[in-house]
Amino acid sequence: MKIAFKRSGGFAGMRLSLSLDTQALSEQDAHLLEDLVATTDFFDLPPVLPSPPGSVDRFQYEIVVETFEQRHAVDAGEGALPDSLRPLVDQLTQMARSAQRNG
Repeated sequence: MKIAFKRSGGFAGMRLSLSLDTQALSEQDAHLLEDLVATTDFFDLPPVLPSPPGSVDRFQYEIVVETFEQRHAVDAGEGALPDSLRPLVDQLTQMARSAQRNG
């Protein structure tokens, strides 16, 4: 599974991004991400989840997940994130920060 993640916006306008292939990760990290994608029902989410009007200084997330069978992209405003998607966003944010520090 390949995942591309971008976070933009926010008060300071700092961007985070991450591209990964679960085959290149540890078995534990790969299973974690695959489970989060599955429990989120990611492939059933609409492609756009806009934040409510007046949501200034909030983050915007772009997530693309690609498997052998399918590819799906979701562009979501922080104020519109469903509770089911938040664990995946939090994990990808943490991994992007770690890659940024180590890269």
